Formats: sequence, structure tokens, C-alpha cells
Amino acid sequence: MVGLPAIALKVRAPELSPVLTRLFRLLFRTGIVPKSWKQANVQLVPKKGSRTYPANYRSISITSILCKIMERILNAHFMAYLEQNDLLIDRQYGFRRIRSTGNLLAYATHI
Repeated sequence: MVGLPAIALKVRAPELSPVLTRLFRLLFRTGIVPKSWKQANVQLVPKKGSRTYPANYRSISITSILCKIMERILNAHFMAYLEQNDLLIDRQYGFRRIRSTGNLLAYATHI
């Protein structure tokens, strides 16, 4: 599945989901992550300004779409567990649903 476009995964999700589920469970159970999932293709993207000036570029890392899918699934499960078991402090705003910097700013202004 190396080089498989994300759109192909999306279009064929019903057929691929049982196979990917087995793959993700195997990887999680064994604790092994394929080496190709740990590698990134770094691309330079121009910012505003002259393209001749090196500081006007930012780098992005293109990683495995399958790894991203597995990370999202794991993150959703971990966050649900933490939320359901009340393991996060109430003042944790980053990376949580229905919380934003606006909420934090309102809290900070209130105190």
C-alpha cells in the first residue's frame, strides 16, 4: 500500500476497513511500526515574498497515510478514555473537543 493515494483509501474504505483493522490490531498488539511509516518526505513550501530568499520557505513532512489513520484511531480511543474517566484536569484546553483558546482566554480574564 506504499504510495496509495488517500482518495483511493476513502473510495474503497468499505472493502479495505476489515484488512486495515486486522493490520492495526496486529501492529498495536506487537508494538511494531513499519519503518516506512516512520519516514517522512520533507517538502519546502514557499511563503509570501521572494522565492529566491531561503527564509521564505517552510518545510512540511509528508508521512504515511496509513500511519496517520492509525494515529487518529488511537488518539480518539485514548481521548475518549481520558474524558470518560475524568483523567484530564478541567483547565486542559489544548487538543480537547469543545474547548478553545477563547475559552482559556475567558477563564484567564475571569480570574
